[in-house]
Amino acid sequence: MMETYQEFLDRIFSFEKKEWTYGDGYFKGNPSISKKVNPDNTFRNFYGDTVVFELAASVKEKLAAFAAFLYQSASDCFCERLVPQTFHVTLHDLSNSPVLQEVAKDVFENELKVIEQMQQVQKYEKTVLKMKSKAVFNMVDTSLVMGVYPAGGEDYRRMMELYDIFDEVKRLPYPFTPHITLAYYNVYGFDVQAARGLEKAVRQLNEQEIEFELSVEAAGRKQEWSGVAEPAGRSIFRTELCFEDVKEWLLETPELYEAEVKVLQDGIVVDDLIDRFGFREVEIKGKKIMVNGRQIRIKGLCRHED
Repeated sequence: MMETYQEFLDRIFSFEKKEWTYGDGYFKGNPSISKKVNPDNTFRNFYGDTVVFELAASVKEKLAAFAAFLYQSASDCFCERLVPQTFHVTLHDLSNSPVLQEVAKDVFENELKVIEQMQQVQKYEKTVLKMKSKAVFNMVDTSLVMGVYPAGGEDYRRMMELYDIFDEVKRLPYPFTPHITLAYYNVYGFDVQAARGLEKAVRQLNEQEIEFELSVEAAGRKQEWSGVAEPAGRSIFRTELCFEDVKEWLLETPELYEAEVKVLQDGIVVDDLIDRFGFREVEIKGKKIMVNGRQIRIKGLCRHED
């Protein structure tokens, strides 16, 4: 049963405090940090799928300034920095693991279930949710995050309706706590002196609050085309569609779209196919390989013996 808006606020405000302490001993952190962070405090490969809200560039810029202040104030407390472009608000976790083989099957099955749910998501296309920040706080001893919450009851209702759609894909054993991860802790933890410096920095950050908006972008703009096959014959259909404002497929951001083909007989679907594709143009210019007008460099090693 969904919490009321007030119950939701009471729950998250009970632990999203503007001030707290790491204690008087050495802070070891949660052992689960090592799933994402290497012994040298660089990030490990981490695999999975998560439903997120993209943040506006102006919001990411402000969050990047918050993160920079944390690292300037208490750099020994953290591992490698997160890239500001990756800042986001998670709507719903699905599956994840540091081992690809452990999660690959789940990710594939989740994707099929998400495709089935997209019609429900598209009803919320262009919905705007107003959000506010509460406090930067310690998230289960793994990271420092900014707690955020819907600004009003209607924003909360719409956000939870979206959450419930993806809860049909994979139910989670813990309640929804919207947040933005700013930094992960040092995999080895940190001492009391470093902790006091971090506590002071967090108190300063929590003198500020930010307001921003989240917009729902479902599966992009839908284009349709149809043709009629000759009875008892074999037909080949070709068509051209014009897409506007598409996101290009790049190595750093391999944006994918969905194509669905259905064969109907007397109005009944007798066959269908769903495939994913990206918008990219690959060309050779002299000795350069270009993808969508940008040069890519292929790194490798050729080893042989005569």
